[in-house]
Amino acid sequence: SQAYVLSTALMRPYSDCITIAHVDEAAEGLFKKILLMVDRLPPELRPLCGRMRKDGIAFLEMPCVEGGFALKSSIEVGTAAGAEKWRSKTLQTVHLSEFSSFPYQDQTWLGVMQCCPKTPDSLVIVESTARGMGDIFHEEYTKAEAGESGFTPVFIPWYELPDAWMPVP
Repeated sequence: SQAYVLSTALMRPYSDCITIAHVDEAAEGLFKKILLMVDRLPPELRPLCGRMRKDGIAFLEMPCVEGGFALKSSIEVGTAAGAEKWRSKTLQTVHLSEFSSFPYQDQTWLGVMQCCPKTPDSLVIVESTARGMGDIFHEEYTKAEAGESGFTPVFIPWYELPDAWMPVP
């Protein structure tokens, strides 16, 4: 998911992207993944960065043969229990991590969806470990399964991930 967030910021000038996690430690870990991907880019593809904070990074310019082109894009991270960083923004890519663990699902969902235009260029990734029935995550996933929303449901059970289990001896 973080690769999608970063690719938007690097490929779409003037884009604002955000990752919202359920707790601070998760937000910090997801932001570190962004920084690692930027650091691992070849020097000729590494963007010129502006302000960098513990919870965000701005990309000023992308190098190219003829000089550089302006990006002026940004990525922020935060937690669902913290400040509503998405307010007063137009977001191109949003990643809601462990959404079913958000303390204020209704307000977060409403606020984020109002900030993300319903265009083919927008991307909202909602991932979570299910935590019961009847919450917003469950409702939206059920709508997506029934084809009643703009979301595509993806379910990956743990037993299909080779690193998540071991053969019985």
